[in-house]
Amino acid sequence: MTETADFYKLLVTGHILVTLREAFAVVPRLTAARIVAIRAPERDAYGVLKPEVLMAGQCRREAFEGIRWRDADSTRIFNDALTEKVAVQKGATGALQPIKLDGEPELRALIEAIDLEDLADG
Repeated sequence: MTETADFYKLLVTGHILVTLREAFAVVPRLTAARIVAIRAPERDAYGVLKPEVLMAGQCRREAFEGIRWRDADSTRIFNDALTEKVAVQKGATGALQPIKLDGEPELRALIEAIDLEDLADG
């Protein structure tokens, strides 16, 4: 189980980093970006998709300068380069858990603004 949890963290943080690198490449004047990793689990018993926030953070462009991309894994880079990180890991495996949005009004507002039905149907 630890291997699975570690692989999933690498996958999620890898997607976050690729997206940030692309944003900085496409918008040269962008100095910082906030990013949120969201997953939509299976539909509940009522057929509703309820998105979950897995990770969030902020990254300044200069934080990517000097990173040894070939030597560091994505979880290490996420932890070292991003600020205002939000992530919940539990259990002996340190598996990612959905972030409780009670104390995160900005993340809650973001989730409420997403129409997952459009994404699921497309």
